[in-house]
Amino acid sequence: GFGAVHESGAVALRSPAAATVLVVNRAIGWGAAQAIDEASLDRLLAVYGDAGFGIELCVRAQTAEVLAWLKARRFRRLSRSQMVACEATKAKSAGRYETWARSTGLRVDRVGAEHAATVARLCCENFKVPSALARWLQAGMLGEGWRRWLAFDGDMVVGASLSRVRDGVGWFGWTSVNPSHRGRWIHAGFVARQ
Repeated sequence: GFGAVHESGAVALRSPAAATVLVVNRAIGWGAAQAIDEASLDRLLAVYGDAGFGIELCVRAQTAEVLAWLKARRFRRLSRSQMVACEATKAKSAGRYETWARSTGLRVDRVGAEHAATVARLCCENFKVPSALARWLQAGMLGEGWRRWLAFDGDMVVGASLSRVRDGVGWFGWTSVNPSHRGRWIHAGFVARQ
């Protein structure tokens, strides 16, 4: 029952089977690709009906007016996150990764499909997503172009991430780090390695 549609300049993800999980019930990029108005918010609300969902609002759309529309509809800020778009070359990234690895004593490795269950389990545990979604996540990461990544402290797995490259554009996400290793710049290691 998982679906994704384009609405009001956002990608609206929806999973009726996991109605309380905002990581799969959210609108991504609202206000990033086009101007938004109150009517576009109402169209987005219609995609979800009575189900709960989150909105990832781009920085330039976080005006007092837009925040008032959201507040009037009982939305509240849960967390801050960011998406970054940049030009990347392999030479620059390799140097950043080597510097990170030397300074932290940790490593990030690209792993094969045989590790998909581990990546899915870590992502679900660290994002507090119901374990039932691990199978969905695992199936998705086995598709063409997807790459799986694990972070290690010695032989111990301490984090996981996914990436995908298509038509010269890369995406990475679901980057999760075990509570025991947070604050050690592991996310930066994933970014540099990916």
